[in-house]
Amino acid sequence: MESVRELIEKRAYHLFLERGAVEGYHIQDWIQAEQEVMTKMEKKSASTVTTKKAAPKPKTAAVKSKAEPEKTTVAKPSAAPVTPKATVKKKAAGKKK
Repeated sequence: MESVRELIEKRAYHLFLERGAVEGYHIQDWIQAEQEVMTKMEKKSASTVTTKKAAPKPKTAAVKSKAEPEKTTVAKPSAAPVTPKATVKKKAAGKKK
């Protein structure tokens, strides 16, 4: 089997000959040959590709939920512990020493 490059080379050479072997058009011949070969390959590929049918979707029965919505209880923040003033005075007095 010929490679894509070989197919393009052959087609470009045929275009060169069709033009009367006039030099100076090699880039145009190559580009045209590429386009023709690629178009031909795409058409051939499209005609040989078989499409698969999509798998059927599974049938699902309606599901009834008996669950209740989740209930969230927010507790009130507790008050900060109160330190007796006498304890604060003792701690402050101890630091002065």
